[in-house]
Parts: sequence; C-alpha cells; structure tokens
Amino acid sequence: MTPTNGIDNDNEHTDDGNSNPTIVDKSLPILHERLQQMRTHIHLEQQLRHPPNSNLSPCEFISSLLHILKNPDDPIPDAGYRTLLQSSSPKWHTQLCRSIGAPPPRPSLSSFSLSSTNQTRDHNEEQNRVASALGAAMMRPNNQFGILVQAEDAEKYTLTFPNGGNEGNSNRSPSGVSEEVDILDYEDGTCWVVCELRDVVSEELLVVLGWELVRSCSNSIYNNSSVGEMECREVEEKDHETDDGAWLVESLTWQDFRDAYRPGIGREEW
Repeated sequence: MTPTNGIDNDNEHTDDGNSNPTIVDKSLPILHERLQQMRTHIHLEQQLRHPPNSNLSPCEFISSLLHILKNPDDPIPDAGYRTLLQSSSPKWHTQLCRSIGAPPPRPSLSSFSLSSTNQTRDHNEEQNRVASALGAAMMRPNNQFGILVQAEDAEKYTLTFPNGGNEGNSNRSPSGVSEEVDILDYEDGTCWVVCELRDVVSEELLVVLGWELVRSCSNSIYNNSSVGEMECREVEEKDHETDDGAWLVESLTWQDFRDAYRPGIGREEW
C-alpha cells in the first residue's frame, strides 16, 4: 500500500536498495576508540602498582611480575612483556634482547637524549618491537619458558617460595606474599631469592628459579662491567617509569624438572 502522506517511511534504504549507515554504525569507530583509551588508562593506573616499584619487597616483586606475565596481553597487547623489560637491569635487558636477536638498548635513546617528540616516539617504537618479539618467542610451541606466559601447551602452575608457605600463589593476587621466605640480602643493593613453580593440581615440582635482584638507582654508575655496561641512570629513566630504589632482575637461573626439558640438568641461565 502506498503511503497517502507521500513520505517514504523506509528511511533506512536508498533508491538503489542499499542500506544507509545507522547511528549505531556511525558510532562504532568512536566507541572502539574510547574503549581503547579506557584500556590504556587502566593499564597506566595498573602500572603505578606494578613493578618496578620501590614499595614492593623482593618476593612481592617476583610474585607480581610472574602474575603479570601469566596474562601478558592484559589490558593491552604485550603489556606484560613491556613490564618485564622495564623491570630489568641494564645487564638483563641486554640479555633479553640478545635472546631474541634484537640489538641491545641504545644509550642514545636514554632519557638524557629524549628531548624531542620524534626521539621519544622512536624509543617507544623500539621498546614495542622488542616486547612483541619477546612475546612471540615465549609463546612458541614446545618452549620451556612458555609456562611463564601460560602458552597453550604449558602446564598450569602455582608459585611457591621455600619456607614461605603457599602465600606466593600466583593464581591469586600477589599482595599477600609472606616475608618469612629465605632471602639472601647482600646489603649492597642486591639480593638472591629462590622460588618454585609447582603443578596446580598434583603440586609436582616443575621448575626452580633463582633470582638475582638489584635495586634501581638514579645517580650512581652501574658497576657491572660485563654485559650492557652503561650508566645506571641512563637505562633506569629510559621510560620515565622506573621507581628509584625498586628491585630489578639482574639475572635468572632456571632448573627444569619436567621430562620434556632435560630434567635436573644444572641451573642454566635463561
């Protein structure tokens, strides 16, 4: 029946039969942009509580870092890997880069030289590339380190600290880690902590990790002259996020007890 008022009631279609964009269709790009902005804002707020953070004890630092790595793309892609890079000393940051065939961090991109928007953007892009490559490497099938990022073929684990009960369980919030754990504090800004990854069901020992931690600094020279020698301040401030006095990963030993990964063979450094 033809409308008597002469008005086309089908405003959703053109004369050629194609649908016009609705208000919802037009709003989708704006909605996606706002959601991304919200995710980024949430990530930045979480970063304030994430390592590196001088308020975290050695065990809290380890528990929080492993908890973040279990969901490395939350709230934005590669967020966990960026946290790992930011929580690394110059030596360990260089080691991570070498493990994926990436060049070591360039002193020219330190905070001293980030005087322009272009330099800051180049630095962030470089960090994003390293984080993305690190994530791809850790997610590879049959990779013994895939357990840290809960790769598809990896075992589900519970984090425990020897002599510290089971309060370091990384399946829960890491805020309540016991301080009864044996921590070898050298009282020179470095310490040594051992933790275990155990099967979440059987509690079978899967991996033992030994963490050498070092406190960040802003005014002193980084004294380790082996790998990645450079001023501590240059690397610590590279993202303007490293908390002065926060614990950082200096080195990590890995002893794997799973049959697929040469069980019991010495503490091989990652």
